[in-house]
Amino acid sequence: MIELIILMIGLAVGAMVCLLLARLFGKQAPVRHMSSGVVVERVRSAGRLVALEARAKEITTSRKGWSWMPSALLSQARVAMIYHFEKQYAVDLGSLRAEDVRQVSIGCYRVRLPDVEGRLFIRDVQPYDIQSGRILGLVDVIPVDADTQRELMD
Repeated sequence: MIELIILMIGLAVGAMVCLLLARLFGKQAPVRHMSSGVVVERVRSAGRLVALEARAKEITTSRKGWSWMPSALLSQARVAMIYHFEKQYAVDLGSLRAEDVRQVSIGCYRVRLPDVEGRLFIRDVQPYDIQSGRILGLVDVIPVDADTQRELMD
């Protein structure tokens, strides 16, 4: 029991010595005053703020040939492609203006963000199915060469 009392007294004396030394030798941080111009520059330096990014795949098919003919007699030339898309919604913080920042109270600012922008990127295109048009499934009558494939893709 006596050891516990000695330990508590030692901790109390140690804490008081630490506080006394901190007051004597410690430095206080200078008070920083920010202006709305500084806030604008700090927010602008962040660049683009991406809010949502989504990825999707889409399969498209294009055909060339006489569609009124039965497919057993004459099949159409066909190109199927897989498109990989990326949609991104972001705010461009670099376009922030000084009038978009308003001081609410000391050290508190309200920032009105620019409008959300949407961007659509095609990341990849893969051929899925390429078939030439054939008579009776044997003879190619509509070959899918580079020009025909480009035409069907357009």
